[in-house]
Amino acid sequence: MTAATGRIDVHQHIVPAFYRDRLVASGIAEAGGLGDAGLEP
Repeated sequence: MTAATGRIDVHQHIVPAFYRDRLVASGIAEAGGLGDAGLEP
């Protein structure tokens, strides 16, 4: 929660499976030190 607004940031970064697969095929398996959590819809 930010003190200035009193709001909680709940935004998401959605990566479709086809895009994730293309990233991995290109050698990009993580971003910002975070890998794929392996979550499925």
